[in-house]
Amino acid sequence: MEQKIYLSVSGIRVDDESNSPILLLTNTEDSRVMPIWVGSIEAVHIAYAKDNVTTSRPLTHELLINVIESLDAKVSELCIDNVVDNAFHAHLVLQTINGTISIPCRPSDGVSIAIRSSAPISIYKKIFDSISVEIIEDDISIEEFNTFIDNVNPSDFS
Repeated sequence: MEQKIYLSVSGIRVDDESNSPILLLTNTEDSRVMPIWVGSIEAVHIAYAKDNVTTSRPLTHELLINVIESLDAKVSELCIDNVVDNAFHAHLVLQTINGTISIPCRPSDGVSIAIRSSAPISIYKKIFDSISVEIIEDDISIEEFNTFIDNVNPSDFS
């Protein structure tokens, strides 16, 4: 079995060049961060989940969690498991009365669901090691990271 590391959502930025939102996931063990470009609507849903924003009616991710829970199941993990043609792939791991099942999903949807379910977010170490950027807590490194984020493109990770 491949080694996994666990991530947390550190924020969402907007790429100045493409005007696309970038989801920033940080390693809970060190100072590395991994960017994932996401759609605008997905970024809003992730931000709502992170900030515990409630709406008068359930959003799609909340509806899905309601369905999962009404079937006596629980979201136990989101695992980012592959990168194909510059696109991340993931799966949600559900615990059901019949055992564990894995459901493929987009990482952006999975992150929104994981946050709302208090489920951990993981990634295979070899993927994270090849894509992440280390952040060191000093002004020069933060400037370097900001320059990296401002200039990086999804094709850089192929």
